[in-house]
Amino acid sequence: MCGIVGYIGENQAVPVLLNGLSKLEYRGYDSAGISVYHDGIHTIKVKGKLAGLREKVEKDDKKSSHIGIGHTRWATHGVPNEINSHPHNSQNGKISVVVASKPGVYALERAKNAGIEGIVLARSDYENVDAYSEALENLLKEKHTDLIVLAGFMTITNEKFTKAFENKIINVHPALIPSFCGKGYYGLHVHEAALARGVKVSGATVHFVNEVCDGGPIILQKAVPVEQGDTPETLQRRIMEQAEWKILPQAVSLFCAGKLSVNGSIVTIKE
Repeated sequence: MCGIVGYIGENQAVPVLLNGLSKLEYRGYDSAGISVYHDGIHTIKVKGKLAGLREKVEKDDKKSSHIGIGHTRWATHGVPNEINSHPHNSQNGKISVVVASKPGVYALERAKNAGIEGIVLARSDYENVDAYSEALENLLKEKHTDLIVLAGFMTITNEKFTKAFENKIINVHPALIPSFCGKGYYGLHVHEAALARGVKVSGATVHFVNEVCDGGPIILQKAVPVEQGDTPETLQRRIMEQAEWKILPQAVSLFCAGKLSVNGSIVTIKE
């Protein structure tokens, strides 16, 4: 059973897909969903009948597209829920490109050794933040980027850039946000401040990036004990090993599996 409809053409895809699904709904009432291409693959799914999907689509502001696929499901394997709804996206999390803001960084060497394209988009080549942000946005869209992972990328971008990739940029911060975060809190400065305050527990936070420095919705956090005699360097190393290197790949995996749902400042991990 189940019903599948696809469209590519000059018209808006979503109305065509929904109309097609309405004629196929008799083939499955358990769930419905559509995927359209809009600066990457954008998927909207619901448990239940097509009416629920229509309602969810109406509230979505990224549905403009001229290509897409729709599916209505009759559940034969797996319980009816949003996760099991179709269409499914690839969960392999393939790295398409590594971008550095200056030459000579080790990440470029690692990318080359792994057969991944590495590009230097030097901040010094651009007059201001807006010019650099526009160039970076254009580059990532050319690479059809679905997720941006900031790992030691300290270059500031503008609000237009973060909105262009809303809830598609992930950063790891070496503290338990909202403590020791925001402007000026980076690198060893974070751990110096934590030790100066005398905290007994620190840690790391993975969050989505928005226009507020370290202010985006929190995805995952992990606490790490502060030990007597710690220096900023020893605390930094412990937090990297026990928290950052664990929760960052975990958050990426959750994103690629479509298990992160964002509502305002709250991130829900779907089961």
